[in-house]
Amino acid sequence: FARDSRVSIRHVGRALLDKLDKLCSRKLYCHLAAYTAYIDKDGDRKVDYSTLPIADYINKWVDRRLELEVSVATFRIDREQAAIERNDLLLLAISYLDELTKILKMKGLTTEEVVRKICTVMKVTEDEAHTILDFTLRRLSTLSRTNLEDDNAQRRLKIAGLKKVKAKPDVPVLKELQAIRESDLSDTGIR
Repeated sequence: FARDSRVSIRHVGRALLDKLDKLCSRKLYCHLAAYTAYIDKDGDRKVDYSTLPIADYINKWVDRRLELEVSVATFRIDREQAAIERNDLLLLAISYLDELTKILKMKGLTTEEVVRKICTVMKVTEDEAHTILDFTLRRLSTLSRTNLEDDNAQRRLKIAGLKKVKAKPDVPVLKELQAIRESDLSDTGIR
């Protein structure tokens, strides 16, 4: 992550630290306990304990939250892309519905022969042909082309939003920090 992308987060984090400083007396140096769990080379679970000043703890938390935002956005983008690819395959199957019907009504064909025929006619891979075979003809004929296209358009919009989050993950984290600053510490009477 670029260092400048965290400037606004650090600013809010600094304001949060200032409020925490007021909570802790000046003589008491506040620390938080932290631990890291890992599996060593022998396969044993190990835990390292340490204490961190609150400022370091918040910085580590911000770094972890930014990594998590990118990870979640990447996962969701991949999931939406897979759904779009599936819908595109269904749209292709709908356009070849008559040919699929003829192939499936041929007598004496094994599953592999049907798959090869679908691959040849529709110019798809074997995996895609198997996916198409998993749908029944009745189910394919009831699918609406406009509904699938609308669904793809909505998914593409969702992907565009997720790509923005992935490119600039500090926005959701900043909102979360602001919510913490406004809600949790307001109970203490410190502003």
